[in-house]
Amino acid sequence: GGVLFDVHRLTRWMRQLHLRSPLTAAQADSLSLLPPAAREEAAAAQRALLRRLRQNEQKEGYEIIRIDPAVTDADALLAILLEPLRGKTVAADLWETWCRPCLLAHQSLRPLKEELEDEPVVWLYLSSASSPEPLWRDMICDIPGLHVRLTREQAQALYAKYGLRGVPTYLVFS
Repeated sequence: GGVLFDVHRLTRWMRQLHLRSPLTAAQADSLSLLPPAAREEAAAAQRALLRRLRQNEQKEGYEIIRIDPAVTDADALLAILLEPLRGKTVAADLWETWCRPCLLAHQSLRPLKEELEDEPVVWLYLSSASSPEPLWRDMICDIPGLHVRLTREQAQALYAKYGLRGVPTYLVFS
């Protein structure tokens, strides 16, 4: 193996854990190949992630909406998303897990969400495939509302329809 190989392997595994994807059984078994300090660091990160994922399973207040990946027309996509919410105001938040301003905006919108709690407002969070799915699944547990993970094509269609250039972006449908 060698030190460089160990460093590369540890870096790759720690990045995987950082993106909220647990080590596979084979990877966890291979921890024994690392030097003791590196082995303990990776094992501790794995334990912490598994504990976090178990806690996430108990969280409520969010729902994942699945959209057929074959639906790539923006109008058809919007019809699927908005029809079940007819009669309500839909605040759509287009965000990504890697977007720091998006994450800060989620925090800053909490008072507004509390203020509108008794109003017929639905919070719809749209992310794309550019957000790593395990990280996205981990993050949405702490963001009350409806969550959709769009394909690249679906996101591009929505962006093109509204002339959007980036995130965070908000759309309100009434």
